[in-house]
Amino acid sequence: DGEPTYVSMKATHLADRNDPHIVIGVNNIDAQMKRQLEYDAAKAQNMTYARIAQALSKDYYSIYMVNTENDEYVEYASTSDYQDLHVQQSGKDFFRECRENIMRLVHKEDREMALAVWDKTKLMPELENGKTFSSTYRLMMDGVPVYINCKVIRMEGAEEKKYIVIGVSNVDAQMRRERELNIAREKANRDALTGVKSKHAYDEVILDMNEKIQSGTIEPFAVAVCDVNGLKQINDTKGHQFGDKLIRDASHIICETFKHSPVFRIGGDEFVAIMMHSDYEKREELIRSMAEKNGENKDYGGVIIACGYSDWDPGHDERYEDVFERADASMYVNKESLKN
Repeated sequence: DGEPTYVSMKATHLADRNDPHIVIGVNNIDAQMKRQLEYDAAKAQNMTYARIAQALSKDYYSIYMVNTENDEYVEYASTSDYQDLHVQQSGKDFFRECRENIMRLVHKEDREMALAVWDKTKLMPELENGKTFSSTYRLMMDGVPVYINCKVIRMEGAEEKKYIVIGVSNVDAQMRRERELNIAREKANRDALTGVKSKHAYDEVILDMNEKIQSGTIEPFAVAVCDVNGLKQINDTKGHQFGDKLIRDASHIICETFKHSPVFRIGGDEFVAIMMHSDYEKREELIRSMAEKNGENKDYGGVIIACGYSDWDPGHDERYEDVFERADASMYVNKESLKN
């Protein structure tokens, strides 16, 4: 009927070898052959997975294969460290058993996140269209929190699509290095005396803004340059401790004025605020408020801050420094005015 069917044919002579006839028997072995082919394919597939798992075992704590139709799972490889956690190597309900292990093994601060990761109703949509899913959290190993990463992929193919493969890897050293780098970067980008952004952070922002100016993707902005009046006199007459307090007081006023702008300390008594968005729209009002604060502080000997600003002119300014130089010149005019 147009369908390929496996048959076995056997031919033999009759008992009398002088008889010119042979007997041929034809047997339908289609079902038997297809079962054998399926078995051979499954065996080859399992051997392939086992070899892959073995090859990857040096990079992974453990590798799991999960049938998402019935939630049965098997562990293909695991390290001795991971085996010490006494996690099941196979079972019939991966997601339920996974949640139980989370409550037993995951750091208490990461449990809620891990439970959300291994929610099947949320995980499976993440794996559609060839996507992979990855999550990092901490396992408690011998009482010590260790960062692990779980990477989940969905297999391809009509029959294989029901399977997901999960690789669990130790990323503790990497995560701790990244944390140390982030702390170091934060220290480099933060001014130790005032807590505002540092000169290092300012230089990085200038590079980024100049790239955006060149590419035409910069948003309108203005630069305010602020300078603390009388710092040298305070340092000379009262000492640097009083001078540091003067700088901190000035920093507080500048940050309160430019609440929605990044503020940088770029020198001993010099600050810069880069105004964008809402602060840019209210820039003249903000500069007036700085002048009003100076008037209030003058009456009772508070900190006086010279301030000048300039807008970015898209038809004229080719780089950030053009705007800064005008703002800096404006600040010096204001500084002389305040002295007089």
